[in-house]
Formats: sequence, C-alpha cells, structure tokens
Amino acid sequence: MQQEILREAAALFGTPIYVYWMDGILERIAEVRRAFGNRLGISYAVKANPNRALLRRLKEHVEHLDVSSGGELIVASEAGWDPCSFTFVGPGKTDRELRLAAEGECGVIVAESEEELERLDQIGAERGKALPVVLRVNPKMVPKGYGVSMAMRPTPFGIDEEALDTVLERCGSLAHLQFQGFHVYAGTQCLNNESIAENFANCARIFREASHRHHLRPRRLIFGSGFGIPYHEREEPIALAAIAELSNPVFDQLREDPATREAALSLELGRYLVGEAGVYLTTVIRKKQSRGKEFLILDGGMNHHLAASGNLGSVIKRNYPIRCLNTGRLASGKGKQELVGNLCTSIDSLGRDVDLGPVEAGDILAVGCSGAYGLTASPLHFITHEPPKEILVETRDGRPVMRDITLDGPVARPPAWAPQG
Repeated sequence: MQQEILREAAALFGTPIYVYWMDGILERIAEVRRAFGNRLGISYAVKANPNRALLRRLKEHVEHLDVSSGGELIVASEAGWDPCSFTFVGPGKTDRELRLAAEGECGVIVAESEEELERLDQIGAERGKALPVVLRVNPKMVPKGYGVSMAMRPTPFGIDEEALDTVLERCGSLAHLQFQGFHVYAGTQCLNNESIAENFANCARIFREASHRHHLRPRRLIFGSGFGIPYHEREEPIALAAIAELSNPVFDQLREDPATREAALSLELGRYLVGEAGVYLTTVIRKKQSRGKEFLILDGGMNHHLAASGNLGSVIKRNYPIRCLNTGRLASGKGKQELVGNLCTSIDSLGRDVDLGPVEAGDILAVGCSGAYGLTASPLHFITHEPPKEILVETRDGRPVMRDITLDGPVARPPAWAPQG
C-alpha cells in the first residue's frame, strides 16, 4: 500500500520529493504515551523537521517545542504555536535572539553558560521583568551506545556538572532571572535500551541532587532522549516497553521526592518521532558502466539529503534503507552498484556498493528514514539545482490524502513583535 502511494506521489508531483507520513508520526507519539503513561510530556525538537504544516499538525499532540534559533522561534510562531510552549536551547544564541525570546514570552530559555545567564539577566533588567531560565547540564558521564556523546569531554553545550554548584549560586544572585529547572541532552542516536535507561537515571540523579543541595523546587525537568532509529543494515530498533520498564520507577521517584515532585517532566524527541515517517524519492536518469561498477545517476542527491550521503558528521559512510519502487526490491550491501546524484562532485553519493538488482532509467528509488535532518540539513543551493517538494500524506475518511506543503518550509520572517537590531 505504501509503495503504491509513493508511486502515485511521484507521478503527481515529480521527483525528487520528500514524502512524510503523518499517520506514522502520530502513531509514534501514541507509542511513547503508552510506554511512559502520564509521567512525561513530549517536547518536539523543531530542528529535526521544521516544516510549518507539520508543526501545525503536532500542536494537538505534543506539549512543547524545542527551538534552537531565532528563526525556529519565528517559524513555530507562524505555525500557530503559543511561545509559552517553547524551550529555547543552543550554546550560541545572539543578543537579538535572546531579546526575540524575551519579547515573545518564550516559555523557558535554556542557559548553557554562566556568561549567558548574565546576559539574560541584563535583558531581563532592560524589560523590567525576570526571564524564565532552565540550566542545561553537561554530565560527567554518558553510557556507551550513543552515536554522538556530548558528555565527559569539553563541549560548548551546557554547564559542566562539576561547575554546576558555582553557576547555581550565581544564578540565584541575579535578580532578573526566574529559575525554572534543569535540562540534560547528553547524546544522540542510541539504540541500546539499557544505555538509554541508564542515561535517564543519571539525569534524574543530577536533577535531584542539585535540587537538594541548593534547596530548589524546579518547575521543569527536561530529559534529552537520544532515541535512535535503525538507519543501517543489522541495526535493531529500540524497545520502548523495555526502556519504560527500567525508567518509569526513576520518573516516579522524582514525582515522590519533595524537591522535584512539582516539576513537569519533559521528554525531548525529534528524530525518533519523524525520522522513519519520511521518504526521499529520486528517479534514475541514466546508467553508466565504469571499471566493473554500475553507476545509477539520479535526479537528486546530497544537495537535498546530505545525511543519506554520509556527509553529515558520519565517520563511516553507511547506506540508508533504499528500495526500488518499480521492482519492490530493497537494496542490500556487497553489490556493485553506486547511486550517485547529479552534482559535479565526487562526494555526491546516496548509496555505495549496493545490490538493487536490475534497475532501468526512469525507475524511482525511495530512501527511507528521511523525515528528520533531510532537506533543511542539506546544502540546498550547492550547484543551483531546483529544490525538492515536500508532500504530507495523511489518512482521512479511510483514504490517504496527499498535500503539497513545500511553501510551508522554514523561511523565517520576523513577526511584528520582533525587536530590531
């Protein structure tokens, strides 16, 4: 059924295009709710996919948005979200962005350094109003199994755990800050259930111990999930039920502790909600044989999907799941086909050493796990090819409905309340 809809989308809108399955996103949210019960709210990380149409649909289903720039603040506001629902993170917020967040009544601003706290205090003084802040903590440790770890090493992200007491004392002395709680995001793309649960337990320890030491009553405690999705061969998806069985007692302890029981617990999710619900479609425009390899030259490539090319922080370039819609065959490794884009650069590759079987010019390939960090994480203007369209598919009255949401893409226009300069 899904392949038929993808073929129809390609016929209607042409390729290359991104197709997002809203039903899949909503089911993933429901799975998280079932696993953790009412213990955790969900904060969607806008950077994973900032399309306005998607953000509008998520309004009814998640409590918060995690925004990482002034542009994302604007895009989310244009999508109809109340800025009170925003959590503004990032180590390099400019004064203009901080003022934008302050003027827009952003829910909480996540401070990632003592200097940023002091800057926020000055902006609060200018406005004559205390700004709500959450402190991001960089833990001393993170369990094994995370694709990218932001703990145990020098990092621009957050306040080192060993410096937290000093920064908390400084925060308490700043009159125009309103302490709201703590945030930890220690690692990404983890597929190990036990490691995720161990990380949650470590976050809870940091939140609880800091609250007791400084006699605090936090209102928000934000857990960066780091939930991974299986991009590559032989990777297994996480088991939410197993993670919840290990972690729910940890969350319950926070609710029972006098220091943290009033805090709303939030789970920050981005890739895990939208990644597997997205597909990138591209057409084979010609084939070429060269020295024992068959090159399938595509009408799309790394300018549209940098992550699938392996050039978005990957140490070892591995293939995303790729299927030929015409034959239904899923690409396997250890083949002699190279899937290359139409850019004039040797790094424009969407599949290396694959075996897709017989493929002809005009066949359509579907690159899975493309709903997160796809279009907006790519060098779209490189070599000046036409950008891909974005299509949202959702079941209505028992049938799939396709909608072109390309114009809802993330072009940030300052709202009327945005401060200038």
